[in-house]
Amino acid sequence: MIRDSVQAHRLPKVPPLVLVAALVVALAGCGGGGDEARPDTKTFRDDSFGITFQYPDDFERGEVTDVAQAAGGEPVARIAVRIDEDNALLISKYILATAVTEANIEDSLSEIDGLVRRLSGQAARGRIVDVGGLPSVRYDDVNLTEPANGKSRLVFVFDRNNEYLVNCQSTPSERAKVDRACDQALDTLAKS
Repeated sequence: MIRDSVQAHRLPKVPPLVLVAALVVALAGCGGGGDEARPDTKTFRDDSFGITFQYPDDFERGEVTDVAQAAGGEPVARIAVRIDEDNALLISKYILATAVTEANIEDSLSEIDGLVRRLSGQAARGRIVDVGGLPSVRYDDVNLTEPANGKSRLVFVFDRNNEYLVNCQSTPSERAKVDRACDQALDTLAKS
């Protein structure tokens, strides 16, 4: 089962931020989008999101059909690009009350660190990065309780009041493949 926990926190002068919880994904049969960059690549496009990205053509696009646990804010859009239920890129879009920009992203870092730490049970220190020209915070090797030996790379991408959470989740057997797909998605992510 794909894990995606949703939490929203409000701290004074810090925008609410969201993190992933437990999801069930089903194949949607909705295809990848168009304008493929290479024959072995699909392009994600969806009017519900304000971003595009490329991913390997052997990954299938699926819809998130059920949330096993959720607390706090709900995403306005959510999609999975997956190998199977345990190995996938989960992309969620949230609308924030306060814009996050390059100028104020450091003000949000400790809140996001705390959220990742509470949900994962491990120390968390994100690093501020640029993804597609947008301020972002990245966490590598976040341990999962399910699936067994599962790990996630979490990347929070901010486009002012839009937050995109990219959760690249994998098991040991598919980790290298999911990591390559995650790198491809993040390297090609752009505003649409």
